[in-house]
Amino acid sequence: MNAGPRAEPVWISAEEATVPEKGGLRWQLFSESDQGNLHRFMAESERLKDEQKSRGVRPSDLDCPIFLSTPDEGRIDPKPNRSFSDLAEQALAIYGGRIEGISPGFFDGLPSSLLRVKVTEAFRSSELVAREEVLIPYPFARFKVGASTFCGGSAAMYQPATGDQVLVFIYDPPLNAARTLVYPRSPELFFQTTAGRLIVPGPLKADRDIAVAGSLEGLEKLLR
Repeated sequence: MNAGPRAEPVWISAEEATVPEKGGLRWQLFSESDQGNLHRFMAESERLKDEQKSRGVRPSDLDCPIFLSTPDEGRIDPKPNRSFSDLAEQALAIYGGRIEGISPGFFDGLPSSLLRVKVTEAFRSSELVAREEVLIPYPFARFKVGASTFCGGSAAMYQPATGDQVLVFIYDPPLNAARTLVYPRSPELFFQTTAGRLIVPGPLKADRDIAVAGSLEGLEKLLR
């Protein structure tokens, strides 16, 4: 299920979104359009799980017969993000860092994970963006609120882990007063696992500079 276009992105943690006594959602925290998307998702998810049960399949609590997602978002001139060269030239700030924590919740009404990234190197800084730590909404999540399971992103997506290294190209000013909540589009966020595997954004997999660099360290050398 694809959600509509973004307007005024906002982060709501799963804890904040939960009504403690009843275990449901605090619907008043969500816009009318987000409420509609989530109600439709919950109803369709339950219908599909009931179908699975009728066929003798017993899904686990965090099984997702459907998920909410947002399409890869490119940018148009004059600030394109279609190549590594674009990213290096156009970004407002460029940070390398490490994921220190991951929290579930909703970004602009979509189930998401909030990556807390400790900045270890600034290849380009801006007074508009905090320097020590940034928070990055990532469109993959699996979590429960009450009896409902919320699913963001396909299971085929990369699922970040604490300890992963990150290289983020920040195009836009942060979304909160603390200057920490940034929203990179898909091509503007790279990961490297603790085992050394480089995770390249889908739209940039054919980029020659990235292929030659071969690792996050190689990409960082191009920025120095």
